[in-house]
Amino acid sequence: MTSPPRYPMRRIESLYVKNGGALYEYTLQHRIGEGKFGKVSLATAGEGSFAIKKICKKSVDERVIEGEADISSQLIHAGIIRFLERMDSDNHSYLISEYFDGSTLYEWMEKREFKPVDEALTKKILRQIIEPLLYCHQSGFAHRDIKLENIMINSEHVVKVIDFGLGTKMDPDILCKDYVGSMDYMAPEILKKVPYCGFRADSWSLGTVMYSLLFGESPFNRGRRLLAITKGQPHPPLIWGWDIDVSDDAKELMEKMICVNPSDRIMLAEIAAHPWFST
Repeated sequence: MTSPPRYPMRRIESLYVKNGGALYEYTLQHRIGEGKFGKVSLATAGEGSFAIKKICKKSVDERVIEGEADISSQLIHAGIIRFLERMDSDNHSYLISEYFDGSTLYEWMEKREFKPVDEALTKKILRQIIEPLLYCHQSGFAHRDIKLENIMINSEHVVKVIDFGLGTKMDPDILCKDYVGSMDYMAPEILKKVPYCGFRADSWSLGTVMYSLLFGESPFNRGRRLLAITKGQPHPPLIWGWDIDVSDDAKELMEKMICVNPSDRIMLAEIAAHPWFST
């Protein structure tokens, strides 16, 4: 896994943003993250702390910005970082959310030197991802970018899902035709650029997260996977780390999540009910 960039701990100037006729002041403290479409800074206003994603309007289609703000504003769940509001200047949009004092799961794993996580803690983490994602799916939304970098965790192992920049409202009768996501977590049908179900794509990505936690690495070699798909060859098989003890129930669940045929892939409600979570 490639290490994400380090962000300088420097103070940035105060930010004044107009929202209607009112002028708001946020003091940006330092960079805390970076997503596909913007950079995220810790900000204070009065006694409160916030996370502000700054998006350059010239670099990102307005429909993407509007989509993220619209989806985020509709999803109210304890396991999802709470979106507060969108503000705009002439050149930038600012998406303002609650601040969660933690790190991404990727950063957390990096601090552990990607040492495999035991099954008990992996269950605790996955339960907290599944619950808000199931809520999203039941509300009609697919996330489409589930990955270690889009899941926050704090020192008490409380978990929250972030970044709905690639999220979409699903129509039960229409498959997705925009091929988005992060390479190591993309379902095969997206890589093949065939119409796909966003809900089933989320299941694949979540299975990749589960494998990454339990084994400390991605389930597939990116180059081999891409080569197989571009040449029309069978998708590489799922292989278990020989020196890592993982239960049969966990392996069975991952096989059902990281299943090449999307029609046979397990859905979130079935994942939540799998026996592995009860053992």
